Amino acid sequence: MNSRLLTLGLVGFVTLGVPGPDGADAAAVEFGPPLQPTIGLRVAEVTRGRRTSEITVGATVICDEGDVADVPATVTGTVEHLRVSTTHSTVRQGEALADLYVRDWFAPQAAYLAVRDLECPGAADLVEGARLRLRRVGMPEELIGVLERTGRPQSHVTLIAPISGTVTDLAAHEGMKVASGSVLFRITGWGLSKVWVNAELPESLGQEVRAGDTVRALTATLPDAVFSGTVATVLPSRQDAKRAAIASVVFANPKMELLPGMLVTLRFASSAGADVLLVPSEAIIEMGDRRLVALFESDGRVRPVSVELGSQGGGQTEIRSGLTLGQKVIVFDT
Repeated sequence: MNSRLLTLGLVGFVTLGVPGPDGADAAAVEFGPPLQPTIGLRVAEVTRGRRTSEITVGATVICDEGDVADVPATVTGTVEHLRVSTTHSTVRQGEALADLYVRDWFAPQAAYLAVRDLECPGAADLVEGARLRLRRVGMPEELIGVLERTGRPQSHVTLIAPISGTVTDLAAHEGMKVASGSVLFRITGWGLSKVWVNAELPESLGQEVRAGDTVRALTATLPDAVFSGTVATVLPSRQDAKRAAIASVVFANPKMELLPGMLVTLRFASSAGADVLLVPSEAIIEMGDRRLVALFESDGRVRPVSVELGSQGGGQTEIRSGLTLGQKVIVFDT
């Protein structure tokens, strides 16, 4: 016998029946109200409302693309010195990030210096041609100016932070060779008063989440902090094979605690769907592949009733058929 039916039997339900497959009424039994406080049973009404549920998924913090700046290698060379060597480092606009050693500059600079002081017909054209070659190998105008003023060859170029912010991606290490245009740093600007998290939800769960739902975020980086956000949009995933939905959640971030790239656990508190009949989940009795509740009649008797269940969550279960609003059921408190 199911443990919950057994509990009823132990308190005097000597004729407790189980409805047949056709839903026919079973024999009712007396229920002694004075026993309720001592046997872990209580009576609850069938109510109507929106079932709430909690969905938990992992995701990564991102920011608006307008607040992100990539820093590429401006020339082909070797990373000789990293001035910023870890992610999540903060940098200021104009701050040096790394020094690149550029071997390919030496020959063009030697050619430039060889013709710079010539005093012969066509010397000016030779100097301009040598200067153009320096530009073609990626030498910045300011270093060409230093070469012209001092006559000393330049071998290094320094990469500079284009915006103030946090280094959220670092693809360089000292001694590595880099090609011109390869991105070495990604900086997220400090305009992080709000951040976004895109969470991928299975299709079945995606149907539970709606714009406006409340979301809580937790992160191992700040174990004592709980961040509150709101679902902005829920859109189908572009990866059709997964049949998933993407929920975009926005979080206020006044203390700049949530940084792009940070891993978070999202807890969606969903209240989607139309009003439905609800009972406490502890009222449900499982009998093989059937689901029952103990209906408490107005005359103090109890009758098992087959029910069809809907979704569950938040301690409540949706009843699709078998009960009506206002009826009372026995709840088996644990």
